Amino acid sequence: MATPSYRYVLCDLLTDQLLAVLPLTGVSFSRAISRTGSLSATLKAPAVGTSVNGVVTTPEKNRQLINAAKLLHRYAGRSALWVYRDNAVWWGGIPWTVIPRQDQRGSVEVSVTGATFDSYAHRRTLHKNIDYVQWDQNQLVASLWQTLQGFDTGGDQRGNIGVECGFFQDSIPKSTILRDRTYRMADQPRFGKLIEDLGDVIDGPEHTIDTWVDDAGNRHKTLRVQTRIGVIDPRAVFQRVANGGGRVLEWSHTADAVDGGTTFWARGDAPEGNADTEVEPILSTRYYAHDLLDDGWPLLDVSADYQGVKEVGTLNQYAQALRSTQSGAMPSSDYVVAVGNTGWSPNRLGDNVRLKLTDAWHDNTDLTVRPVAVTVTASEKGVDEKVALTFDAEA
Repeated sequence: MATPSYRYVLCDLLTDQLLAVLPLTGVSFSRAISRTGSLSATLKAPAVGTSVNGVVTTPEKNRQLINAAKLLHRYAGRSALWVYRDNAVWWGGIPWTVIPRQDQRGSVEVSVTGATFDSYAHRRTLHKNIDYVQWDQNQLVASLWQTLQGFDTGGDQRGNIGVECGFFQDSIPKSTILRDRTYRMADQPRFGKLIEDLGDVIDGPEHTIDTWVDDAGNRHKTLRVQTRIGVIDPRAVFQRVANGGGRVLEWSHTADAVDGGTTFWARGDAPEGNADTEVEPILSTRYYAHDLLDDGWPLLDVSADYQGVKEVGTLNQYAQALRSTQSGAMPSSDYVVAVGNTGWSPNRLGDNVRLKLTDAWHDNTDLTVRPVAVTVTASEKGVDEKVALTFDAEA
């Protein structure tokens, strides 16, 4: 299989104007459905006269690398970093932290950590009161993105980072599930938390921001919201045969009971009361994983707080979702795969894939499973690409 070529393009966050193509190394990045992905990388500027892979660093080369490092440092928090794999964008996000260091020999090394574009919503605080009454849940997510980017009445579009979110929700498909939500500026909630909380109720919406390039070379950040992201029929097949060959290179199965449980609560805010009266927060009904308890599991309690929620019915939906996703030892599976010519990319997270496995653990296993996250180690000289898919159940 041909080794993919990676390229790292730094642009202004608000205008997407090109700033630099960066010579990053040690790049690792992740994406996930309904959660923020991450990136870590290094930019190295060897001292003049230093030999790297048999090539001596010239004053001109050192100056070019130092200038690139200074640019990256200056634009931390206000730039977009696009990761190209061959001609496709596999990751896009914001470099939030950039730390240059110099060693005793004069070489400079810059560490970069970033997060996907949805992390911007976690840096923005609600700036007005909003009441949503019987809104389709998918379009409610789009409306929150429109508001934080300044497309509401009187909005400040200095917060418009270019996430295409279906202005007036015209490009966001309806879910037929209606929600009531009341958000108050005085609570100072972050938009990102509101969006994630909306998806954490039972049957709540999933979201992601697809990053892609059109035929004219223009880069896009497109919000996608669905009750379930992805297609059902598998379009990619990953196989492992008895001798270890095939597209499945490594695997691991996790059973994690640290955050799992058998009883579930959700806690909201206290209802409004008299100033002289002590008012306790509202609690949901207590829900049980009866099938696990009947099977011999002990009582293990899981609870979560939801700021701004004052309706028992909404808290019950959160508690039911906790029971659905955190019962017992939560299973997950990671598979390191060779993508090759399968056509798979991170924009296809949520699309079912087919796994055909024959090895010491799997006996002629043929499964259709759904990847919900991916972690990639980018290829470079001396380093092979590593693509690890995470599935939402043991496979």
